[in-house]
Amino acid sequence: YAYMAPELRQELTGKTTDTATSVDGRSDIYSFGMLFYELLHGRLPSKKQAAPLPTQLQWNADVSPALQAIIGKCI
Repeated sequence: YAYMAPELRQELTGKTTDTATSVDGRSDIYSFGMLFYELLHGRLPSKKQAAPLPTQLQWNADVSPALQAIIGKCI
């Protein structure tokens, strides 16, 4: 559930009335980004956190800026 894209979560719980929004392969990219984030940092980003996500460099100095950008794009 933690890796699930917000639009997919809304659709599965019936909390959306927007029929124009369809869930597609982009939700898989979001899930990949969340999983990758957790693998690098040992935790998921906080649900209370406001966008943008804090830089991965705060937790792991070995994360390159390019990898940080990829994860940010996924999420």
